Amino acid sequence: MEVTLWIREVTRVDRALSSLPSFRWADAASEQTRAEEPARPALYCRSCGRSGWGIVLAPTGQKEKDDQTHVRRDRKTGDPRFRALLHAPGEDADYRTRAEAGEINLEARHPGLRWYSINSREILTRRPAQESTEAKEGLVLPVLTLTGDERSIAEDSTNDVCPSCGAKESIRFLGSAVATLLSVSLTTLFGDDALDNTEKRALIFTDSVQDAAHRAGYVNQRSHTMSLRSALRGALRAEMPIEEWAEAALDDAQARPFDRYRLVPAALSEHQRFKPYWDPKAPASKRSRAKPHVRRRLLFDIALEVGLQSTYGRTLEATGSVTVHVSAGRANALVALARQALGTDQQGVLDGFPGHQRRGPARLGARHPGAHAPRGRHRPRVALALQERRR
Repeated sequence: MEVTLWIREVTRVDRALSSLPSFRWADAASEQTRAEEPARPALYCRSCGRSGWGIVLAPTGQKEKDDQTHVRRDRKTGDPRFRALLHAPGEDADYRTRAEAGEINLEARHPGLRWYSINSREILTRRPAQESTEAKEGLVLPVLTLTGDERSIAEDSTNDVCPSCGAKESIRFLGSAVATLLSVSLTTLFGDDALDNTEKRALIFTDSVQDAAHRAGYVNQRSHTMSLRSALRGALRAEMPIEEWAEAALDDAQARPFDRYRLVPAALSEHQRFKPYWDPKAPASKRSRAKPHVRRRLLFDIALEVGLQSTYGRTLEATGSVTVHVSAGRANALVALARQALGTDQQGVLDGFPGHQRRGPARLGARHPGAHAPRGRHRPRVALALQERRR
């Protein structure tokens, strides 16, 4: 069976100005549609995941600029009047509940909460009355946006600061490049257990020599990354440190050349130190000499997967497949290290902390998941545990 998959780059996506999420292509909407069903560029925070709209304000005030067709261009050129508006129905509900209960100073509880009026195309600092026509017809959207003085707002907006979580370089327009979509599609198709291994072949077309070279390298690298994660996840059957995890993966791959090949990075598969490990024609002596190099590289890849790059992309931890923790030793050992670091100086101790002048570790109440580690092992170690998903 042959499957033809046409992929379009997901760019210039607009989100309807409505409490219900609805999207459309910005370049496919007619003038009449833009007038009757207003929408703005869809954006999201890549740190906390919240989503909303992007607008550009007029030079003064809180009203929108008349022409909103070039919001993306204005953002790219660093327009300080660009604003990210994140949909905030939860904060709005809490605001209403507290207001009905007679609370005051609600601004301090939700400092970034504002209301966007679809009719007047303006950001409001006060919530319209619930009895107003705008509120009843859903023409007022609760949003989170950057607040403060104009200078700090402009600086935070230029640095893509999220109005919700405050993370820098986090606001992005919704979209995905062809290379990413192609990688996800191939991973999904070729990861199907019902598909025979002999049929896992792909022929990819593009209209540029440079794109063809980039696609080939990208797909090759992404294929290795997904295959390596699959192999590592299959080898993790209990809580274990990364050294044992690497050994378990090597043991599982020992019988089949294909499984051994999955552990070797694509860029090193033909290297003279790595090829004998997976090559079925290589003698056992060369395979044994190549194994330490593969083990060392595998430990490096695992350390990146659960460490530096653990929150970037669809990693094992980010997808909820595994959970990572650090075992730092016994509780009393941690207390001893803390006392050694602080010494007799009580400057770093909270006033009134119970037992801060006593020497008994029980008074500190230190607890740690690694309390059953062997005595004397104070060096942190990384361990992994299977995580049960809630259904």
